[in-house]
Amino acid sequence: MPGRENHVRALVEAIAHHQSAYGYPPTMRELMKLVGFSSTSVATYWLDVCESLGLIVRAPRLARAVKLTAAGRALAKLPPEREAPAAR
Repeated sequence: MPGRENHVRALVEAIAHHQSAYGYPPTMRELMKLVGFSSTSVATYWLDVCESLGLIVRAPRLARAVKLTAAGRALAKLPPEREAPAAR
């Protein structure tokens, strides 16, 4: 489905770009505006789709609790995430 693929890619790229620019993921309303969705429920639906595809992980009931998985980072053409150095 080309439409589905476009929505998924746009959402993952919006998360990646916002994270890169601000250091934290966008809120639902910010995602809605970034991708051009008509409502937050539409954004939620597409986040659910991305989560079921293994592109993101979310924590329930938290506004900015979205993280790209390795597959999501690859789709957004980002380098793999580096692990933080061990604490001394």
